Amino acid sequence: MTTIGIGTLYRNRDVIEGPVRTLLFQDRIRLVPNPHAAESPRAPDLLVYSGDDHEIGGAWACRREDRPVFYNVQIRDPHVSRPIHATLCPSDQDGDRFDLFWSH
Repeated sequence: MTTIGIGTLYRNRDVIEGPVRTLLFQDRIRLVPNPHAAESPRAPDLLVYSGDDHEIGGAWACRREDRPVFYNVQIRDPHVSRPIHATLCPSDQDGDRFDLFWSH
């Protein structure tokens, strides 16, 4: 399995945002808390928005006792037949920095 870093995002209060780049997808995204997350166990914890404020995906928190919270992210792009599945991990260097990795 190949893992590629496709973005570095930063937390600004309760929003995580930054540029994301793949061969076909290039945009600035924002991950914001989902106000309906508590209504369903399958609802994403965060909603993903494109730079022009269209909802393009979701992120689900993964919690483990021995590790910081990370997120499984799904980004839908009309140019690609399947969603981009990525992992958003907090950086060891900066508490407000997150790295987005795409594995395929």
